[in-house]
Amino acid sequence: MNESKRIFGLDILRTIAIIFVLLGHSSTFLPKKVAHYSNKILYDGVGIFFVLSGFLIGGILMQLLENYKINVKLLLYFWKKRWYRTLPNYYFVLIILILSDSLYNKNFNFMYYLKYFFFCQNIFSINLTFFGDSWSLAIEEWFYLITPIIIYILIAIFNIKPKSAILLSAIFVISFFTLYRIIYTLNLDTLNYENIINVRYTIFGRSDSIMFGILGAYLLYYKTYFWNNYKNIFLFLGIFLSAFYYLFPISNNFYSLTLSFTITSLSVLFMLPFFYNIKRGRGIFYRMITFISLISYSLYLVNMQISKFIRFIVDNKADNFIEFYHINISNNYAWSILFAICFISFWVLTFLISIVLYKYIEVPFMRYRDKYIKFNLAKI
Repeated sequence: MNESKRIFGLDILRTIAIIFVLLGHSSTFLPKKVAHYSNKILYDGVGIFFVLSGFLIGGILMQLLENYKINVKLLLYFWKKRWYRTLPNYYFVLIILILSDSLYNKNFNFMYYLKYFFFCQNIFSINLTFFGDSWSLAIEEWFYLITPIIIYILIAIFNIKPKSAILLSAIFVISFFTLYRIIYTLNLDTLNYENIINVRYTIFGRSDSIMFGILGAYLLYYKTYFWNNYKNIFLFLGIFLSAFYYLFPISNNFYSLTLSFTITSLSVLFMLPFFYNIKRGRGIFYRMITFISLISYSLYLVNMQISKFIRFIVDNKADNFIEFYHINISNNYAWSILFAICFISFWVLTFLISIVLYKYIEVPFMRYRDKYIKFNLAKI
């Protein structure tokens, strides 16, 4: 890893986000009472990832727009840089899961899986049974495909300056998707679990979350004074807004389907200036945080699949394992040991497999990307 280019504060946020995700998916292997209390402390890890992704990619976009004339080649450069980072790992895991499904699914039909190759599995609705955790990556890929096109239209056709084009596109995207959630919710006959997941995990339901990260990059790039000098005030506002997540948890109500995602994204946005200014760390804590941050993408892709795999194995050995989770097992020593083994196995397997993916797929493609993309950028 190139430590000179890393910002430790962002690594901290990324590590916190992935730990929340892992804790959420491993709570299946905790006794009901323990899981109940552990879930109480969890935050929206994916929401943190969304804002972080928008912030980092927004910074790249702004540097490109300020230093190069926007054209199709520049857009292709941006997209290639993004795709080399995300697609290899995703397609590798996707293909493995499809092959695995073909062995155990009696109704296997390859045509069903085609939408996953084009990130169309959750445009308006979603089925979480197969590769359910791919929903967030689909949102990101569509966001990074469409947003530069919006900015390109504003600059190339309407002759708007890059600074204004970025701000206008942010206002448009946030307003559009927030309004979509409100109209969608108002037109529902009932508020139920299906409606929640069709907002929480879909492209049209969550794409604005990433744009809050773009706003963060805008503030850093164009409003540096406020970014650096008001970071403590912003941090306080971020902590204050994050309390809404715990005070008003996701449920079947209007707030959960509409403004809750906006509040969560704003809370992370306000925390960014403080953490961005933590440039370096030291000692084993620093190394551990940086390490987890580096493999966080691989951790995210595989953790739910490992959870499902462990549950599948145990269900074949112990009847009604999943149903048993829903009762209190604290007084049952044998079941408590089984759950503990499953919990530890989840974390060990998730990290081991993620390290392999990072080392043998992610790193080689990123190294190739850095050489190839730099060569093409010189020609733009």
